[in-house]
Amino acid sequence: MEIYLSDYVSDLRVDKLLPDIKELPFINKVLSFNYTSTYENYYGEFPYEIDYTHGKAAIENTMDTNNMVLGIGEYLKEDEKNQNTEFIEFKKYFQRIHKETGSLYKLWLNKMEEQEQIKEITSVKKDNDGTISYVEEYATCHNVFFFGHSLDVTDRDIIREFILADRVQTTIFYVDRTDYGKKITNLVKVIGQDELIRRTGGKTKTITFQKITKSS
Repeated sequence: MEIYLSDYVSDLRVDKLLPDIKELPFINKVLSFNYTSTYENYYGEFPYEIDYTHGKAAIENTMDTNNMVLGIGEYLKEDEKNQNTEFIEFKKYFQRIHKETGSLYKLWLNKMEEQEQIKEITSVKKDNDGTISYVEEYATCHNVFFFGHSLDVTDRDIIREFILADRVQTTIFYVDRTDYGKKITNLVKVIGQDELIRRTGGKTKTITFQKITKSS
């Protein structure tokens, strides 16, 4: 699979880009659940940090250096998961640790919590000599965007940390009404029914769903 992704998929020609991604506010952190560098190749115009939490496909890797995470979520109850470790090698959290994909996103979350005041980059400019300058303004929240992720329970541990973090507004993109419904259903499994209801309406709203527009 790594050879296929590195030697074939990565060389596919991309003729259309997604305007919803291109038009997002300045992105300074990207958490990728994919194995290829699509965002870097087509959307990452200005400097940012990226964390391949499920590993990254690379043609030069060997069986020993391959770090792609292909696993399942935790399915055991609270009183069993720390004792019944017979199939632990198949679980995503185990593979992330064992394959050393890193957890850069954990540092991002820590910094978000530690910030007394939130600064948001509102515009970016690149001069003719390549110098990049930023304009920053104080903001009331951090913005988190989910694009192309099913919000499946197998990534529950990571999704919860971002959506439930303090001072975070989350935007979840969906393809159509069917996809919208699936994402709502998956979120119930991830954060619970009561939390989802509380965060999708009224003064406590922190989650917004947005339909994806056509590519250009």
